[in-house]
Amino acid sequence: WTDVPQEVMVRVKPVSGSTCISQTDFKIPVLSVAGTAPTISGCPGSFIIGRSTSFEMEATLKYNFKGSDDDEEVAGYEWQISQGGSGWSLTTLDQNGIIRKKAQVNTDIQNDVIIRVRGISHCGRVSNWMECSITRFVQAPCPIVGAPEFLICENTETFGVLATTVPGVTGYTYHWTYPPTWSGSATGQGAVVTPDGLNGGTIVLVAKAFGLTSASCTAEIDLVPIDPLTSVIGGSFLCDDEQETYALNISPPPSSQVTWSVFPSNVATPASAAFVCSPLTLINLISRMINAGGR
Repeated sequence: WTDVPQEVMVRVKPVSGSTCISQTDFKIPVLSVAGTAPTISGCPGSFIIGRSTSFEMEATLKYNFKGSDDDEEVAGYEWQISQGGSGWSLTTLDQNGIIRKKAQVNTDIQNDVIIRVRGISHCGRVSNWMECSITRFVQAPCPIVGAPEFLICENTETFGVLATTVPGVTGYTYHWTYPPTWSGSATGQGAVVTPDGLNGGTIVLVAKAFGLTSASCTAEIDLVPIDPLTSVIGGSFLCDDEQETYALNISPPPSSQVTWSVFPSNVATPASAAFVCSPLTLINLISRMINAGGR
């Protein structure tokens, strides 16, 4: 049974010297399971940690003594929890005359497991084991609900954010990270965040449970600058022998310093909110409000 052909040929020969009985050949299949192992359908691979789950697996091992599509199946199967699985339970079901063809499994909420199965032939021989390894993972709490897509420059209004949770899980904690100059406080799966008004940033969230950490969730929040309505008060042109003082009118008023840029640089003397032009034929005047990157 351990290493034989898949078929045995039997030859029935006539008695020596007889001319009345013809020679007959016929084949007998050898139902060996040596060197084989079942396939397992329904092996989940991984489960969310923090929740008990029930599922079913099915084993199949065919003899394949004629070809790859033979329907002849072994007499039964043997299932085991071979590694881990503390708190798990396994029961078996017969199906269509095949003993213990199916396994029904109930998990605990946190442990990994290796379940294995082997086939038992009609001759009582056993095949090699086939394993189903099931791991655990922490469900990432994505997306982050409530985070704005952008903030207006100087906006320091507090807003709330919320993790996306999986129903029925237990043992989860949620950990929030804010931009360094922002402030925030978390309660359970939610948090309140206060921006600094001058910087955008990324809110990062991970979930932890039973010593494992989820993939991170992020919310990218850009800062949208306030573009001031700027006008220059003064003459529309200068003669080549005159000078004039120009003032800058910004609406809304700037909350930080105002700077001037004048080209060529030697034609004017900037002041805090005005500048005096030297007599030249042409100047280009550029005003800029420096406010968290705004122009």
